[in-house]
Amino acid sequence: MPDKLKKMPEELSTHITDIMKINDFDKDNSSKQLFIDSWLKKKALFDKIVEHHGFHIVPCLDKGFKEGIIAITYSGSLITLTPEDEAGNRELVYNSIGLRKDIVEKTVVKKAVISLPLEIHKSLAFEKGKIKKTSPILSIAVEEKANHDRIGIKKRFRMIGERISKTLLTVNKALFSKNTQPSALEERMDLFKQWTILSWFLIGGWEEEVFFIRAKLLWLELFSKSYNEISDKLKVQEKIDQVLLLLSNTHFPKYIDVYKWIESEKKSFDIGLMKALEQIPNRPDYKDFLEEKIPYLLRHAE
Repeated sequence: MPDKLKKMPEELSTHITDIMKINDFDKDNSSKQLFIDSWLKKKALFDKIVEHHGFHIVPCLDKGFKEGIIAITYSGSLITLTPEDEAGNRELVYNSIGLRKDIVEKTVVKKAVISLPLEIHKSLAFEKGKIKKTSPILSIAVEEKANHDRIGIKKRFRMIGERISKTLLTVNKALFSKNTQPSALEERMDLFKQWTILSWFLIGGWEEEVFFIRAKLLWLELFSKSYNEISDKLKVQEKIDQVLLLLSNTHFPKYIDVYKWIESEKKSFDIGLMKALEQIPNRPDYKDFLEEKIPYLLRHAE
């Protein structure tokens, strides 16, 4: 069994192993690793999307919790539940995301009533509605600041659910694609492991594997184009690596430190390091930062 499975709770690793076998990814260690990394990627992307929509991850919900919920199951299905109305009902949208299907199978229940308390690694049960019970819950997300706009809340939850579902479906397609080619930087895990930003986080247990997948996706977003540009200008691999590490480990940490401080000051609360990092890749000022630093580093490398 791959080491990543050994770190997980037994019921979770057993579930993943069963899905792996059903989809013929249990033939060799390479296939197993590919499947597990794909599964971890879905968890990482779920966490990223809900956090950027103002939700935070919780391990459980007590009886009497009335606010909205977004959850993902062991199998990768997505559940969105709007806040309770005056009658105790919620709108449930259950998106079943099959590994070998190119569409999301959606079930909508207008008046669902859930059984609480709810906690991760246990099934979500319903007191009424078409769906009686889900597979065990992997992750639960709730809004940091509850939105009580009842007119827009259903649209908001459906929109977030659709975004997550499409993202997970894309991961599934990549898993079964025979044409997926890693980028030049993707093949340099040795450089990723040297990224100093990784040492700014303290994460243990099996969630550490989810963090590394999420951090790698971010690293590729931040530095893939830069790596290609540096490689085009410098032909000696040692110098290429040196310049990228100077960019990512000396200059970029200063940039993100200032950015996080400014954004936190604007909002009057700490926005969090990972959230700050994931806001960076498409920002015009990050492009300006790269346009200034890369020529400078290249001049000193030649």
